[in-house]
Amino acid sequence: MFTLREELKYELRITVDMPDPEKASRRLKESFYATFRALSISEAEELRRKARSSTEDELAGLARETLREAILGWRDIKDADGKEVPFNDENLTLILDNQFAVTALFDAYVGSLQPESRRNRRLGN
Repeated sequence: MFTLREELKYELRITVDMPDPEKASRRLKESFYATFRALSISEAEELRRKARSSTEDELAGLARETLREAILGWRDIKDADGKEVPFNDENLTLILDNQFAVTALFDAYVGSLQPESRRNRRLGN
């Protein structure tokens, strides 16, 4: 059975790979969960059109713009004191200003929009 939904929402585990602030030669992998909404076909086509005509610098802005529209919430993000960071516009802006988080979020999100068969072909499976 297929359930037709006006808007598809789903959660993905996001793993952020970044330098260890205490020893830059080491890498840290920290995870959290983000809730996304799926792009409509017209939104995905528009994103592809913009991406094809964008410079490298414009692509970073396009990724952040796409994530701002797609992210609906998160869990398991803590501040330096260990307190839960609530999802709101201000904190979303902070996350979208972190290059390591943006890379992890965008890669996971775009990967989730591709059918399993296409992901397997891309990965050589």
